[in-house]
Amino acid sequence: MNLVSKTIDSPVGKLKLVASEKALVAVLWENDDKSRVRIGESVKSLTNRVLIETERQLGQYFAGKRRYFKVPLDLRGTPFQRNVWEALLAIPFGETGGMANWLGVWGIPRRPEPLARPPGGIRSPSSCRAIA
Repeated sequence: MNLVSKTIDSPVGKLKLVASEKALVAVLWENDDKSRVRIGESVKSLTNRVLIETERQLGQYFAGKRRYFKVPLDLRGTPFQRNVWEALLAIPFGETGGMANWLGVWGIPRRPEPLARPPGGIRSPSSCRAIA
C-alpha cells in the first residue's frame, strides 16, 4: 500500500502525518526514532484528504476547540496491540486510571507484549491517554 506524508508545525514541534488513501497511519515526532515505528516509506503529499483533515483537526485541538478526533485510523500492529488500541479509543477525554484496571474492564488478559507503542506510531491526542 502506498503511503503519503505531510509535515506540519504544531505547538509540540514538527509532526509528520502519514496516511494511506483512506486512513491515518501515523503521527510522528520530528526526531522520532525510525526503528521505533516501522511503516515503510512515504511520499510527500499536499492533496491527500486524510492528511488535510488530520491537520485541520489537530489545529482545532491545539487551539482548544476539539477534544475528539474523527479521522479514520489504519491501526498497524499485532492483533493484541490493535485490540488494546481500539479499547484506548473508547476512554473518554481526560479520563485517568491504571493500565491494569483498564485491561480488566476491557476483558484483555495481561500479557508481556509491549503496550506502550502507539498505534502505528500514532501519537495524536486521540491515542494519548493518562494511563499508567
